[in-house]
Amino acid sequence: MSTPGNGLPALAYLGLSSGSGKSVLSYATLRALHDRGVRAAPFKAVSVLERHEDETAVHQHCRAARVRYHSDMNPLVLHLTDEHTGLLRLHGDPLGTVRRLGSDTVWLPDLSTESRQVATTEIQDAARRVARSCDFTVVEGSGGVADVPEDVANTTAVEVLEAGVVVAANAQRTGHAAGLAGIANVLGPRIRLLGCVLTNIPDAFAGPEILHPVTGPGFPRGLGFLPHVRAWQTEPGSEDALRILAAQAAGAVDAVLASCADSAPTMDGVGPR
Repeated sequence: MSTPGNGLPALAYLGLSSGSGKSVLSYATLRALHDRGVRAAPFKAVSVLERHEDETAVHQHCRAARVRYHSDMNPLVLHLTDEHTGLLRLHGDPLGTVRRLGSDTVWLPDLSTESRQVATTEIQDAARRVARSCDFTVVEGSGGVADVPEDVANTTAVEVLEAGVVVAANAQRTGHAAGLAGIANVLGPRIRLLGCVLTNIPDAFAGPEILHPVTGPGFPRGLGFLPHVRAWQTEPGSEDALRILAAQAAGAVDAVLASCADSAPTMDGVGPR
């Protein structure tokens, strides 16, 4: 089992779309790090709070890591007022009314230029504060990497924290192979792409046979796969479900953390700026 050690100071799970498996991989990684004695903390720049919900998914990240929630871990939250629109709040303070695209993609271009700049600056500052409070930061993106113009929800924290990126792709959503083939071009040369993990592997398939088609030239390195986790559907967020999830994701998480440990920071060992 590898821990980040003197490698990268942060890891980011970004997705091809909503429902790609970013959250379950984040939960499993945070719990694995806690079990190995690493002080890890979550960071998600933007999340969506449904009308029937009392807390965002980041609270579950905190339970996985066994840390106390702070709004720095999730500075922007969209409080929905109807199915597609809501009030975006920055650390609880109203920032503006925006629309959402998909389950967890916030359409930040609805904000004024000034409000977008305020949001971007605070995402950067909050990410730095979270990183200073722990040994290793696990960043989770929102929606798909290329879904929104000026996408501060995904790559802003990645660049600030010098995080290695692992792309999550849902094996039961057709088109994931084509998405993975183009992901390096979408992220660009400034982002360190470590590889990909395929999630939600159906029971009728073996992980390696699903992973094989996306391990050729042009694809990110295949780091592993995560089978469909029934316990997470029947008891989402429970400690028993988290334990089962962590066990089923262990192989992929080990490979992800090993890739972080093997990658040197870009600034001579210096962590977040």
